[in-house]
Amino acid sequence: MENKHRLTYTPFNSSESYAVEFWKQFPKGWDPPELTRFKKGLMIIDTAIPKNFVNRVLTSFKNSGIKIQIYYFDFGPKTLSRLVPILKMMVAFTPDIVIGIGGGTVSDIVGFAAACYQRGIPHILFPTTTLGMVDASIGGKTAIDFGGVKNSIGAIHFPILAANSLEVLDSLDPAEFLAGFAEIIKAAILFDKDFFWELESFSNQDVMNIRNDRFLQIIRHSAHLKMKNSEAHTSHKIKLLYGHAIGHGLELLGHSRRRHGDCVAIGMNIEGAMACHKGIWKFKEWESQRRLLKQFRLPTAFPPDVNIKTLISKMSLYKKLASDESFLFVFPKHFGEVYINNNGGFTSTIAKNELEVLLKKCIELDKEE
Repeated sequence: MENKHRLTYTPFNSSESYAVEFWKQFPKGWDPPELTRFKKGLMIIDTAIPKNFVNRVLTSFKNSGIKIQIYYFDFGPKTLSRLVPILKMMVAFTPDIVIGIGGGTVSDIVGFAAACYQRGIPHILFPTTTLGMVDASIGGKTAIDFGGVKNSIGAIHFPILAANSLEVLDSLDPAEFLAGFAEIIKAAILFDKDFFWELESFSNQDVMNIRNDRFLQIIRHSAHLKMKNSEAHTSHKIKLLYGHAIGHGLELLGHSRRRHGDCVAIGMNIEGAMACHKGIWKFKEWESQRRLLKQFRLPTAFPPDVNIKTLISKMSLYKKLASDESFLFVFPKHFGEVYINNNGGFTSTIAKNELEVLLKKCIELDKEE
């Protein structure tokens, strides 16, 4: 199959495996062996996806003899009220597989619906954003937002296949396209210093040229890093939350919609500066990170419309990284290496009464650079 790159992954604590496939263009005659055992599929499609791409995917499933029911999903929040109609359709149609075509929101809600129905049925994902290809479709994390808390209800439910066709990225506006590079840069900083310098070199090219072989390899390698680290032991995979303590807080400020990748980019910039103030990370590497984020046109500055006290209150809701008296942060030590605390863990504790002052220092540092 032309331009096909398959990564087979055995999830942590699971007897099944799934594949992540990449193509520059969705191949004709696509008929993977994973489809042969299914009879009825519910296909959940983001309405913003180009119809010609959707039709080719749909034709492939129909040619495999699968009876397809379609549910169109308008972009919006991942809420219980939006999940319920999908579950009702599943009960009425009784699918034995669910297929999702869309970005990270679709990946999360499709995976969660599949995990809930009949105590779990298989699902396949067709990510259509850069972020979806390197992050949201990998690792089996599915969830909806509930009670004002992001991803507060969910399940670990692995897709049997994540099929990535780069051509669909052409339909994205530049900001949406580039938002996914926050997670790519994060993976490089945490796990692969050579990959960081590869990204720096790549940033001097047309980074939105999906037909460039380097682009394909960068997406593929980033997905590999996420797969390798996302379902390790909990004490290890918490490394992936670099930039997310602040990033999640920004996402929960509902007065304006902020992309996950943009929030993570800002979070990495500020949290990286915190690591420098703590003497954990060298300012030179933080400056290189900041420069690379900017080269991919990602935001780094703390939003001027955000009140620090309000942000901290939102950060408190993210219980993976917050307690009553303190916050946890993942900090780089060097490119490709995460800082290890005195207890052998990968988080650093900052007291609530210290955080506001430290945040103000880091925001000012960013302004000075």
